[in-house]
Amino acid sequence: MQPNEVHKQVLRRFTYGLYIVAAATESQYAAATVTWLSQVSFDPPLIMLALRNGSRILDMCQKAGACAVHVLAKGQEQIASSFFKPARVEKDALSGFRFHPGSETGAPIFSELPAWCEVKVTKAHPAGDHTLVVAEIVDAGVTHQEISPLALRDTPWHYGG
Repeated sequence: MQPNEVHKQVLRRFTYGLYIVAAATESQYAAATVTWLSQVSFDPPLIMLALRNGSRILDMCQKAGACAVHVLAKGQEQIASSFFKPARVEKDALSGFRFHPGSETGAPIFSELPAWCEVKVTKAHPAGDHTLVVAEIVDAGVTHQEISPLALRDTPWHYGG
């Protein structure tokens, strides 16, 4: 059943953040802007990402068995839009943003973003046109303490409904 207009209106009122997810194997990289993410457990610390089936980021997260999730701050819409399309791989940058490999998983960490966590994939569940990826947080960092996270409703974009 396709969502009707009322379904779309309700789903677009849910609160969604904007995050950059990045993954790497020894020779390949991927990064994408995602919105469907949630904490699912305190012990162990687990999060859930809904990643579009057939996307490069889903493929890379599954191949690597890990990824890094970055929180964006209000005002970082340009960074978010840079990862709407497949990331351009450069020497030590993805789509023009420098990164270093995470200490636990090797996933790309963007140091200019305000907060990040490295996660190891524990499960993947097909769910319609997306796959739910459950992952355990194995490392995290905060580079800017006083930020407000970028929410989808603060932008001209929508990805719900």
